[in-house]
Amino acid sequence: MAEETLASLTQRLGQAKARAAALQRAEEARGRVTAAQNRAKAGPASAPLSALWIAARGGWQAEEVDANVNVGLTALMIAFTQILAWCAHPAVKCVAWGLERPSQPVAHQQPADSQPLVIIQPALEQAKPAPRQRKRSARTAPAIVVEQVRSWAGEALISRSGAAVAAGDVFAAFQDETGAQITQAAFGAAMAEAGFNKAKRGGRVVYLGVAFRQALRQASAS
Repeated sequence: MAEETLASLTQRLGQAKARAAALQRAEEARGRVTAAQNRAKAGPASAPLSALWIAARGGWQAEEVDANVNVGLTALMIAFTQILAWCAHPAVKCVAWGLERPSQPVAHQQPADSQPLVIIQPALEQAKPAPRQRKRSARTAPAIVVEQVRSWAGEALISRSGAAVAAGDVFAAFQDETGAQITQAAFGAAMAEAGFNKAKRGGRVVYLGVAFRQALRQASAS
């Protein structure tokens, strides 16, 4: 509220000063006109030298030249005063606008070359990748081998709970009975596809839950 009142007073003061200056110049102009008229009444001797010089060059009357010069100066002063008042009005508005504008704090800017410090802490312990587990490749046997092994096992082996037969002995018996020339790995894959389970006991690989039939044992023993 105080800032608005101050701005209004400042604007009115500027306008009042401009009007007072215009009135003062107008009053001075009227005084010059009156003095010119008095000099014209007094006679040729009362005209100033400038009017006499212009009258002598132009062939006019000195009193008329002096009167015209005074009237011209008066009109020029009045016009100059109006122009000055018209130009001063925007200046007063700018001053009032500056007084009404709230002051804002200036933010402190950091220099362009200053950058925040970044503290890099070394890692206490690098993460070690987990060891990759090796996967055993699945072994398969041809269908004809699987069928041959399944047929032989159905005649040579018998299911028995808690029993176990060494895998080497089963493979040897298979070769003796059939005369097939296959590897032990292919035989083991065929036995797995045939549904026989094996495990490692005492450092040896055995088939679980099966045993040789008695006739095969006697034949092997003889």
